Amino acid sequence: MLERFVLDQQQNILFIDFAGLKIESHEQVDEMEEIVHGIYRKHGRRFYAVVNYEGTEIAQEIIDYYGERIKKLYDLYGITTARYSSSGFTRSVLRYLGAAKDLESNIFATRAEAIRAIQEIESRSGAEIAASAWTALNPARSALGKLLAVWIAALIALIAIHSFSSRISLSAALLVFLPATLVSAAILFGTVVKPLWRMEIFARRMVSGAAFEPLEITGKDEVGRLALALNKTATQLRRDIERLSGLYHMSLLIGAGAEVSRVGELLTRKIARLLGAEMCVILLYEEGEQSIYAQAPGYGAPDDRLRLLRSKLEERSIAAQVIKSGEPYLTNDVAHDPLISRAAANMLGARELLAVPLQAGARIIGALEVMNRPGGFLEEDRRIVTIFASQAAQLLANAQLLEKERRLA
Repeated sequence: MLERFVLDQQQNILFIDFAGLKIESHEQVDEMEEIVHGIYRKHGRRFYAVVNYEGTEIAQEIIDYYGERIKKLYDLYGITTARYSSSGFTRSVLRYLGAAKDLESNIFATRAEAIRAIQEIESRSGAEIAASAWTALNPARSALGKLLAVWIAALIALIAIHSFSSRISLSAALLVFLPATLVSAAILFGTVVKPLWRMEIFARRMVSGAAFEPLEITGKDEVGRLALALNKTATQLRRDIERLSGLYHMSLLIGAGAEVSRVGELLTRKIARLLGAEMCVILLYEEGEQSIYAQAPGYGAPDDRLRLLRSKLEERSIAAQVIKSGEPYLTNDVAHDPLISRAAANMLGARELLAVPLQAGARIIGALEVMNRPGGFLEEDRRIVTIFASQAAQLLANAQLLEKERRLA
């Protein structure tokens, strides 16, 4: 079992290969848990984990116990884990574990997607700052370094004065140390105290929910890095609030009796704004005709162009791929992606694209496509849109049912 666990210290990722493995006893699970304990104790610091579940079988009677052991490791060590398998059934089991045991929902179809998700998490958290003597004493990166530079200059001046006279008068000492003290105080106030006051105001505005602007503290010292971390925290907090607001607004629409077009308009606008994307469209699947068509209006795409987006399920397109597989699809290079319909991409001017299935219960009713996000889409965006799409699918299904009942009435 130990050979299935390989720690890549350079990437700080523990690769776990459960491909083709049958997990069917408590003893197996306990052994896996003990291996992770041992690797963590030997490594001495937190790491990430990427697990290959290709062809893995987990016995029904062991699933809950297995999930509890994973949860224990997560709580003990905070190990962020990405799991992958091309099998839809395996991913369903993993999603069950995530929901039942409150684990991360980082589940992907390929190893590359799983690693990219881990790298994105690592880049958002920021690299750890090396606690070296040079970092602590470098005047360009440390408030302590600036103060030390002033006092070294004062010491050099004192030595220079002493070289001219073996007896240093009180006035000469004051002449050296008084300016050094004033400069030190100015540095301390300008680089530490004043920025901390601004950070306090910033933090209070975050807590109160008031509008706030990013901190404009760009120094590379400890205070500057703290300001950068606060800015990133505030940005993430704002995005989290927008997500909750979006889900809340969607919940208000359930049962409101809105038409399909109205629901689609609200959903596409909310999701595009949430991600900062230029376009968002809904493509609905007509099962009887095996066809896919765009629902107008969308966000950022003219209605006359959306009406031209109509294709058969067997034709090559991202929407067809997502509807048939039931899995999201992300590409930041539309021009060279083999699955992209060139005609549709050129018509809409798509550069980057994220598509997720609209699944209402066991039925996939279409796909949601978000396009053209500055900087490209991230794996986190895929996860966010998937969550919204599950709500959106139910709303659209309800709206379709209401419209059908109105026509029959």
